[in-house]
Amino acid sequence: MPARLTQETVDETVKEQGLVVSKSGPLAVTGQPQGMSGEIDPSDIVLPFAKLLQKTSPETNEGHDAGHFLKSSGAETEHLEFVALHIALGRTFYDGDGGKLICASMDRRMGKPSDDFAAELGAVPGTMMACRACPHNEDDPFQKLGCKLDYTLTCYDLRTEEPFLYRVRGSAQGKFKQRLISAVVMGSKPPWFAAFEMTSVLKTNERKQSWYAPELKPIQFFTDEEKAQWAAYAQQFSIAPTVHEVDPDEEIPFE
Repeated sequence: MPARLTQETVDETVKEQGLVVSKSGPLAVTGQPQGMSGEIDPSDIVLPFAKLLQKTSPETNEGHDAGHFLKSSGAETEHLEFVALHIALGRTFYDGDGGKLICASMDRRMGKPSDDFAAELGAVPGTMMACRACPHNEDDPFQKLGCKLDYTLTCYDLRTEEPFLYRVRGSAQGKFKQRLISAVVMGSKPPWFAAFEMTSVLKTNERKQSWYAPELKPIQFFTDEEKAQWAAYAQQFSIAPTVHEVDPDEEIPFE
């Protein structure tokens, strides 16, 4: 989809994908997709998840390059040009060694602990728990084992013309807050106020440990008309981010 949208373009995309815009946000389907039967639910749709590859990423053993961005669809690129469609403020608590999911919250209000973790907290397994009532609500964000704040961005790739998800965590949050998230949180701008380019930079600390971190810069600021067009398109993709049972990003313990 080009940066400058028209309603005709949105309508054509909706028609091609068998979707209709819902005022409440979730995806809906008009008609019946070929070769399927039954009622379609937004959870049936999974967007590609992009990650920044580290030197320790297992994908580097499969021919992919550290410092590149790799989508779960298999597409690899040195940089991403995108428009943010939605920002989910979440919490994730992964096992620091195995990367196994212990608890997750998609809104920072209610979390879904694993059965073992729920029992440890004195909660009923299989039930939701208020984040503020959890003893891990104030965990240090940089400790290896702890509940950490993160952001999951639903983005539109301007080069491949498809939506994807990207999780912002750890020290990378600072750059995203400065360029994008803070303005949205304060209500002064919508997520789609600008197009961004995301690249990577190799960082090294005083202990000679190195890792790749995302860099973010705006490449185009949209007019009010263009923002209204992006808003109409973004409403189609109000999909709750996928909760991964295993951390999809490599742990960087010295961040």
